[in-house]
Amino acid sequence: MNIQRKIYIAFLALTVTAMGCRKGFEEMNKPWKESGTTDIGPSFNAVVRSMLLGWQEQATFTSFIYASTQQGIILGETGYHPEEAGKELWFNYFSTIADVRLLEKMIDAKPDQSKMKHIRAMLKVLVAYKTLRMVDYFGSIPYFEGGRSAEGPGKYRVKYDDPKVIYDTCLADLKWAITNLAPDPSQETLAAYETFLNGDVAKWAKFANSLRLRYAVRMYEVNKAEADKIIADALQLPLIADGEDIGMWPLKISGLLLDGRTWSFGDSRLRLGTTMWKLMSDNNNEDGTGIFDPRCVVFFEPNTAGKWKAYPQNPDATAPGDGGTPYNGLRETGDWLKDKGVTNFSSFNFYITRDNNTIPELMITADEVHFTKAEIYLRGMGVGKNVALAGQEYEKGIRAAVSLAYQQALNSTIWKVNKPAGQPSVAQMNKLLTNTKVAFKAGDEAAALKQIYAQQWIGNFRQPEEAWALQKRTNYATPMETVNAQLYATTRYGKMRRLTYPTDEQNYNHANWEAATGGTDSETKNPWWMK
Repeated sequence: MNIQRKIYIAFLALTVTAMGCRKGFEEMNKPWKESGTTDIGPSFNAVVRSMLLGWQEQATFTSFIYASTQQGIILGETGYHPEEAGKELWFNYFSTIADVRLLEKMIDAKPDQSKMKHIRAMLKVLVAYKTLRMVDYFGSIPYFEGGRSAEGPGKYRVKYDDPKVIYDTCLADLKWAITNLAPDPSQETLAAYETFLNGDVAKWAKFANSLRLRYAVRMYEVNKAEADKIIADALQLPLIADGEDIGMWPLKISGLLLDGRTWSFGDSRLRLGTTMWKLMSDNNNEDGTGIFDPRCVVFFEPNTAGKWKAYPQNPDATAPGDGGTPYNGLRETGDWLKDKGVTNFSSFNFYITRDNNTIPELMITADEVHFTKAEIYLRGMGVGKNVALAGQEYEKGIRAAVSLAYQQALNSTIWKVNKPAGQPSVAQMNKLLTNTKVAFKAGDEAAALKQIYAQQWIGNFRQPEEAWALQKRTNYATPMETVNAQLYATTRYGKMRRLTYPTDEQNYNHANWEAATGGTDSETKNPWWMK
């Protein structure tokens, strides 16, 4: 990058820090009267703020990734472009990493380093989380020298690092963090500035360990020996439990508003597709009498005629359109059906797309941990094979996923129409767990594995980027219907494996960009861990 541009980015990085200490984190930025590292607190808070999903990132979910994973289907093409998400993610990440370098210097400057282990460990967890997501989105990134432009011209244009090496480094950092997050009253705290996990070091350690398990399994097919070691170790340490789901929760962070969600769905043409419908209903009865999965009525809603009608996941050129506006904000105060427009097919539930005051942005959940453990025990990954334990974790995963989905609906302050009265009943859960599509096939391990993938895929409904990673990691063993090559959008959805680098990298860091891409930056290139 040229010097003028680098200075501009450095200025913006400082601006991001300053802004990150205001919007949505008002309580975290009030002066603290007790002892604590208040100089470090606002900077740490800015790093936490950067974990929020970007608007363009979410637009890519709703316009491409939901369709790529077949968790939904989009009718026709969209005006959004995944390239815009790539630019947004890139700037957010490297602006934050520049802030992290400064924050690390603040920590290093403290006179008693023995008291800084908790803060240093929490920072390592956040950086590892953010970095591993970037590697999964892009592949190689300038990790080790990125964000160091303040060190001089030699750091203006930096090389891209091997994604495997980045993975190994982040996983080692997570292990270091877990080791150093042991209870210790002598440690300095972030006091009021830490409302992400409220200073709960045990939960920070669970967060770190759960991430280790996720990414060890993700790289299992290409780095089995190392993955086995990490999996075996992670299973011996605490993992997040039911009700401890990690994310950006507006109900827990005062003033936090997730306004990007509403915007990203504004032009979305997403509908319930037949792939998801077949896993939630035994038939196509439009009155919904075939529905056996209670999450269906939380994730989706009927068309304007009150009928459940899924759009074909594999449409042909004659498939009808749907000109409705199911995410029209007027539905909150006006006529629920009239202001929806005429929708011929079931859409994503309006409240899930609209509620930015209570419904969280999830990062890693208890159900994911259960499903990951189910796969581990079924396949014997890092531990001995145990089909019975796999079945138990599978059922726990379903129960946790259903509970979390309903918890979000019940907590919603704007959800008025068709709001659940409470958690699903025992009868409803039994209906789900005993359905032939769901009941664990312990005697057929191949079928049981696909069941685990299917339920984890459903559980990832509000984390489509994780469903996308699962789809690729399992070599498309998640629920899939044949895609129709006649449709351009569908064809692209079937080919997308990653996001491309911002054009600024090609223009201002060309030599390193070319070394990383070979001169061709393709969205069809597989992630390093995809078998």
